[in-house]
Amino acid sequence: MISFGTSLIISPHFDDACYSIGGTLIRDKYFDEKIILTIFTKSRYTAYNINLDEDIISQLREQEDIDFCKAIGAVQICLDYPDASSRNDEIFCNKHINECIVPYIEIIDSISRVLYEIIHFLANNRDLKTIFVPLAVGNHIDHIIAYYSFIRLIKENKLSKMIKYVIFYEDLPYASNYDLNGLDFIIRERMDLLRRNVESLIIDISDMIDKKLKLMRLYKTQTTDEILNEIYYHAKRLAMSEGQFMERLWLVA
Repeated sequence: MISFGTSLIISPHFDDACYSIGGTLIRDKYFDEKIILTIFTKSRYTAYNINLDEDIISQLREQEDIDFCKAIGAVQICLDYPDASSRNDEIFCNKHINECIVPYIEIIDSISRVLYEIIHFLANNRDLKTIFVPLAVGNHIDHIIAYYSFIRLIKENKLSKMIKYVIFYEDLPYASNYDLNGLDFIIRERMDLLRRNVESLIIDISDMIDKKLKLMRLYKTQTTDEILNEIYYHAKRLAMSEGQFMERLWLVA
């Protein structure tokens, strides 16, 4: 297994890094430093019918993430963009991903510029080695925006001399809603947009699955039993043997 060194984890919302690769992030031996950057931090969304305004919900969600970062020894960076619920947008886009981004070119430009500045700073000052990026599996519009904001930097060849590894992760719980063949098709489609080859990295989280599920519960405004079951199911079906649990990453060649 490669060493990820100092790593920047791009998370569309406060819970996405934990849900998607929490088992990997728990394993300190892979990392020198973990920095979780959340893009969409203003939100009206909770998984429950809580009658609170945007500021309070946003504060609650940020505190949940502070607790998660503290638990795994990660640094937290928060951008200041409103999520789909705060923008009054449709959360999921049912079009092709290239069509989904048409109304969001301006925000993608903005996020891409901010990401570049942060990556440039971390590369020069913190020896940044690896960046983890969502694949936008499930077509959540905020995940699509995050994905496109990052891959623009790759297409413009702005990162080649700054970092060693770019690793994409499968967005959970959404990835669990596809069969594995359907999921592989989406991943190939994403990589075709990137015009790069990838190889899979399978991370054994068998001894960490209970801890991951416990950490997911820190996101009290978001985590339901259904989400816990979906993520448990996906980790189990990726495994080769009974009783094992895995997370799957995609390393850009």
